Amino acid sequence: MSLLVGIVIPQLVQSHRVRQFKADARIAVEALDAVASAIEVGVLYADYAKRVADVKVTVDRFLRKWPVDLVPPLRATVSGAMDDFGLALTAWGERLKGEPWVSADTELGERLLSVPGVETGWYGVHLDTARQVVWARALQRVNQAREMLGLTAKAPPARVGKPSAERELDQIKEDAARQEALIRLRRTKASTVALEAEARWLNEEAHKYFRAGWSVLREIARARGEREGAREFERCMTARGK
Repeated sequence: MSLLVGIVIPQLVQSHRVRQFKADARIAVEALDAVASAIEVGVLYADYAKRVADVKVTVDRFLRKWPVDLVPPLRATVSGAMDDFGLALTAWGERLKGEPWVSADTELGERLLSVPGVETGWYGVHLDTARQVVWARALQRVNQAREMLGLTAKAPPARVGKPSAERELDQIKEDAARQEALIRLRRTKASTVALEAEARWLNEEAHKYFRAGWSVLREIARARGEREGAREFERCMTARGK
C-alpha cells in the first residue's frame, strides 16, 4: 500500500504542476498572440513598442516562475517568440534613424543574420526586409506554442515574411531616392558653410584694407599739416622782414 501511495502521489503532484504550467504558459502565449494579431493587421512603431514592452512583462513572469520546461519545448518556444518580437523592434528603431541598411559586422547585423532567411545585400542587412523575416519566425513560434497547448493554430499571413522581389526592388528604389535627397541636402549645407566662410574672409580682408587706408589717410593729413605749418612760418617771416 505504501509503495502504491509512493508512486501515485508524485504522479498526481506532477500532473498538477503540468496543468499549472500549461495554464501560465497559455497566458503568455495569448499575450504574444495579441502582438502577432496587431502585426498582421498593421501597427505603428510607437504602438508596437508599447505592446512589446507589455507582453515582455507577462512572458518574463512566466519564465521566472517556471525555470524548467515541463512540456518541452513550450518554454523555449515562448521565450524565442519574445526574443523575435524584441529583435524586430530593435531593427525597426534603427531603421527610423534614417539608414535602411545595417552593417553585418555590427551586433544588430549579426543577430539578424542568425535568423534563417535574413541575407546580406550590397550595403549590409536591409532592416525592413530583415524585420519582416523575424516577424514571420515569431508568428511561426507563436503558432507552435498554440499547438502545444491544444489551441488551434492560425494560418500564416501572406503579407508577413520576406517581401517579393518586386516589393524589395521598390523598397531599394525608395531608399536610393532618400539617400540621393540626403546627399543633396548635405551638399547644400556644405555650400552654405563654404559661402559663410568666404563671406567671413572677405569681411576680414575688407577690414584690413580699411585699416590700411585709414593709416595712409592719417599720414597724408600729417604731411599736409606740416606743409601748411611751413607756409604759415614763411608768411610770418616775410611779414616781419617788411
